[in-house]
Amino acid sequence: MAGDSASATGATLTDLVRAARLISLALLIAVLCNGASVYMKRTGLLDREAYNNAWSVHCAPVDPDGAVVVAEPRCCANVTDAQTEMYESDAHIKLEEESLRYIFDSQGPEIGFKLVKDLFVVLLTAYCAFLVGKRIVPAPAIREAWPVFLLVGYVLISFLSSSYFNGPLFAIAGLRAFMFALLALLGLWLVPRLGDIARCVGALLVLQMPLIPWELFQGIHLHGHWLPYFLASRVSGTFVLPNSLGIFAVTALAFFYSFASNRSWVPWLCIAALAAIYYAGSGAGIICLGVLLFNMLYDRAPEKRRAHIVIGGILAGLLLVWLLPEISGREDVYGSVLEGGRLGHLVLFVAEHDRVQLLFGSGLGAGKGATLGLMNLVSPEAIDAAWLDAVQFTDSTITGLMTEIGLLGAVMFYAALVWAGRRDPAARPFYWVVVLSSLVVNITAFFPVNFLLGLAWAHSIGCARRA
Repeated sequence: MAGDSASATGATLTDLVRAARLISLALLIAVLCNGASVYMKRTGLLDREAYNNAWSVHCAPVDPDGAVVVAEPRCCANVTDAQTEMYESDAHIKLEEESLRYIFDSQGPEIGFKLVKDLFVVLLTAYCAFLVGKRIVPAPAIREAWPVFLLVGYVLISFLSSSYFNGPLFAIAGLRAFMFALLALLGLWLVPRLGDIARCVGALLVLQMPLIPWELFQGIHLHGHWLPYFLASRVSGTFVLPNSLGIFAVTALAFFYSFASNRSWVPWLCIAALAAIYYAGSGAGIICLGVLLFNMLYDRAPEKRRAHIVIGGILAGLLLVWLLPEISGREDVYGSVLEGGRLGHLVLFVAEHDRVQLLFGSGLGAGKGATLGLMNLVSPEAIDAAWLDAVQFTDSTITGLMTEIGLLGAVMFYAALVWAGRRDPAARPFYWVVVLSSLVVNITAFFPVNFLLGLAWAHSIGCARRA
């Protein structure tokens, strides 16, 4: 009997190892599928007619007489100083925006590609719940993970409230962004196998590299062009926006550094992350990479030299902030954060909502990401109205959380981050990057970063259990 029990236990462990490897592969596929259609549209590999039309509209100031019927990429290389004024006219900007809208509209099979990540998260959560329900793997006690339990309970209450006031569809759309917290509670069995997932995340970062040159040369100039070569000024890879690529690159590097069983690939991944961040023109990515590199250096330095490293890090950080516009190639890089950017949106949000909404939020699904995503899936022709009427400025995690679950929910989220960081030294470099990134992107709605955060929280819960 004892032999049979040991055999069954061995078989279960083998099955779990195989399941973790399949999850790693599924994560890689889900991330690539999520942005594949946007990348292919942006570079002309998909929907070629609309791609050519976008270049023709872009090249109209080069040939005002309309002789250019189908323009080639980088046709703006022929632009003169006089024609530059036409590029900057309100009429031409509006015309270009209309010609580029097809890139972000998901229709037909493209919707299926977008839903792969949701299917992945739902199936994984269901599988973890099955393992916990059958007592094949353990679940944490409340005392071991009370901040995460508190956040999950509060989100469920907000879900029920939002279902009543906003409708079940918007509530379900908003709930997707908080599945990572549930995964943290159900995914303790993945903690010993985070090394496999870290390798997958590193591979995802490396896979962005061969996509960058093609996008530079063939990609539509969504964010202007890069002089003097008239290439795309910023790239996005398999992500929707350049800043998303930059944030993913540094969080992927931080996750690999924190959880990989073998760090021999860290120097090569640093190069890949630096390339992705530079070509994405991500100011936040540059700052986060600097902080991460400081953490790596501090972590490996002898105790007697750490004071010097701190002083050097502060001076290097001040220099980096000062030179950020030149390094990122964006003179207005601070504008995306200050009065006209995330901070301005947060101030506007606070000014336009009453105290009850500020404290408890407007319910799940009230944020920009969920609203636009749902409108695009249910009624693509109504997306313009969604842009004008239903958009909330949720470009940062703080504003996004306050929009949906209020100040109370935002405090719970950041309290859980602090709790996890205090108990899990190995994961602190990753948490530092997440906290800084949360100032410029809504981490809870950013796949796969939110998924990685759920796994990191599971690791921290495991540390609390061992303690």
